[in-house]
Amino acid sequence: MKLKLGLDVGSGGSSNTPFLLLFALYFLIISGAVYVVINQPPSMGTERNPQTGALRTVAFMAGRINGQYIIEGLSAGCAMALGGAGFVMLDRANDRNVTIVNNRMILTMGGMISILSSLGLCQLFVRIKIPNYLL
Repeated sequence: MKLKLGLDVGSGGSSNTPFLLLFALYFLIISGAVYVVINQPPSMGTERNPQTGALRTVAFMAGRINGQYIIEGLSAGCAMALGGAGFVMLDRANDRNVTIVNNRMILTMGGMISILSSLGLCQLFVRIKIPNYLL
């Protein structure tokens, strides 16, 4: 009696598997996973309102360049990965196998929008992190 598993061990997977694994590793490194493991920061912080004295949660550790909350690192990693995915879309738009003009235009516009939104998000994060920088 042979037991058949639904998983084919002999196949190596698709050609995009190494790229997706490296892209996930890129996201983890950019997000600061090593920093989180070593320093064990909180996921979010609190800040006291000077007028009311009430505490509110903050996701960015403003004013400290060498410190970050977990949510801050993940959001910055998402912004960087969005820009990287935009460059991948632009590269795929120039592929010889993309023959339909609409697909090429969608990939080009999606890549440009991803890159520009990533740039805007990264600038916003730097402005939050370093107040009055490059005004």
